[in-house]
Amino acid sequence: WEYFPFAFYENETLLGYVVLKLYREEEVYRGHIVDIFSRRDDEKTLSHLIDHSLNFFIEKEVTEVMVWIWGNPLIETLFIQKGFSKKEIDRPLILRTNMEHKYMQEIRDNSGWYFTMGDSTEIF
Repeated sequence: WEYFPFAFYENETLLGYVVLKLYREEEVYRGHIVDIFSRRDDEKTLSHLIDHSLNFFIEKEVTEVMVWIWGNPLIETLFIQKGFSKKEIDRPLILRTNMEHKYMQEIRDNSGWYFTMGDSTEIF
């Protein structure tokens, strides 16, 4: 496995980043978008990060590209517009917070959650 982090800056301000992974499984050369992050509503940055990722994988001549996205309708739409197909999978999510955590209410409000493959213990 090889990991490749890329950051996207405007002037000296970090607007987002993406972490890509390459690996070979028998005859299949796979590219994973392991993590992608920017402001939830920053369509321009998210689109740029996706385009950069796809261009990277094209240059590396990967067979397939995969990403796990959960909790951000905008980025899901952008991936579909860029040729990805959506497949529903069942992944249980378990969350534990300390009861005295000062942001407990915000943490338990799942309307603000946003997960990628990089947040999973199932990365292989």
